[in-house]
Amino acid sequence: MKKNTIIYIVVGALVLAALAVGGVIVVKNRNHDTNNDPTETNWNYDYENGQTNYTVNEPVAGEPVTNENGEVIELVTDEEGNTYEAVLETNVAGEIVTNADGEKVTVNKKPVSTTKKPSTTKKPSTTKKPSTSSVGGLNSGDKVSNNNTVEIDKNGNANIVKPDGTIALSYSYDAEGNYFYTDDDPWQRNFGFNRLYDMGAVFTVMYLDTVHVYYSYGDYDWMIQLWKGQYGFLFIGSEIGLYYKEPGKSTAHYNCAEEDMEIMMQMTLYREGRGELFTRPYKSHWWTTAFVPGKLKKFADRSELTMIAKLTFKTADEAKVFCKALESRTDVDGNRFKAVSSISKNNPETYVRKGATVDFVWRYLDDDRKTPTKPTTTSAPTTSKAPDETTQKPTAPTTTQAPTTVPIM
Repeated sequence: MKKNTIIYIVVGALVLAALAVGGVIVVKNRNHDTNNDPTETNWNYDYENGQTNYTVNEPVAGEPVTNENGEVIELVTDEEGNTYEAVLETNVAGEIVTNADGEKVTVNKKPVSTTKKPSTTKKPSTTKKPSTSSVGGLNSGDKVSNNNTVEIDKNGNANIVKPDGTIALSYSYDAEGNYFYTDDDPWQRNFGFNRLYDMGAVFTVMYLDTVHVYYSYGDYDWMIQLWKGQYGFLFIGSEIGLYYKEPGKSTAHYNCAEEDMEIMMQMTLYREGRGELFTRPYKSHWWTTAFVPGKLKKFADRSELTMIAKLTFKTADEAKVFCKALESRTDVDGNRFKAVSSISKNNPETYVRKGATVDFVWRYLDDDRKTPTKPTTTSAPTTSKAPDETTQKPTAPTTTQAPTTVPIM
């Protein structure tokens, strides 16, 4: 055997002997050098006789037991039969720290009686109790479309659960505003938007009015879409969404706006005879939504709902382009937006622009309406002005329902 190898073995044995004889009392203060990596498993601990490295064992099998302070503990018994609650040292990853001999490092130990032991196992029973079975007018077990049911989870969210037990949709609840809404970064954000989604809405028992506002500004073609109406048999609500695509693309599919593209939005929904249903506060969004439990008088007529909204664009020039595109929208009833000096809930299809901010009132216009529903808005003028046909303006052609640069599927 080489002389150097013998020397290394002897030195190693002496070091181990010194550790065994000198003792290893851990001081609570520790130096942790992880190179900013919280998963690093090498830890340096201070000892009475210097420093040495400790390693971290994998967590013990099963869920670790914690005390009321959330510390990982285990019950140990000494040679005299005394039982102690030992608080184990853990790293930031929640792994139990052990010393060089494989022993678990404890922060402190305190005597406990055998009657206190069950208290650590009974604690979860208090957290498992449902926070509530009813939130915002919804109850767990409420039936919705396609044999789905409502389930109120422990956080107060309303989940739409399929018959097989999987969650189809999840709505958060705003207790202050008393409405449900979808989170700002839901799974839908990965799929963008195209007209096929609107076409398929009726098959999911969604009866909605909608307005698509197409315009080009800066580096992209943009679409802002409005919705309001009946969402399944469960909710009445409304939405505003911001979408974009590369200019010149013939596809009608749009991407959901990125975070740096978001604009400030505010949305209030009113119901005829009921007043205000909710208000989503003025905040930065790409998609703002709100829903309350209820059913419309007639699913086919969503005009009992009125939306008042505020949008603030990046620049005043973009707001101007948006307003021009908003005025171009019309439906089979001839409903269209017009500029006014001030908006009122009782004066729908109007807007006001101040700099980069646009406030508007929307009630009747529906891009997807195929047959007239309010003949008084179009037929009444034709009968009263029949003798003066030379001055009567024709109803806007349906070809203006979408810009020529954006194909409608």
